[in-house]
Amino acid sequence: MYIHNMQILKLRIFTCTPITYDTFKHVFEGAEYTGGRVEVSGNIVTAKGTAFPEFTLAVLEQLGLWNSQEQRENAYRFCKGDV
Repeated sequence: MYIHNMQILKLRIFTCTPITYDTFKHVFEGAEYTGGRVEVSGNIVTAKGTAFPEFTLAVLEQLGLWNSQEQRENAYRFCKGDV
C-alpha cells in the first residue's frame, strides 16, 4: 500500500473496486471514496479494476494528448468496441 504510506490520496477523491475499499478502509483514511469508474483528483487518476478504457482516456487527457473532444470520444467508442 505504497500510495497510503506516501499519503498521495489524502484529501483527494478516489475510486477502486468495492472489495478493495471495504478491505482497506483504514488505508484510505483522509481520502474520499466515490465508487465511480474513474476519478481524477489533481494529477492523480484512479479507476475500478474494470474501467480500463476510462482510465486510459483520463491519463491521456491529463497528459494533454487529445487534439479535440471528438478525438477523445472516438477513442472511447473504439476502446468499448462500438466502432
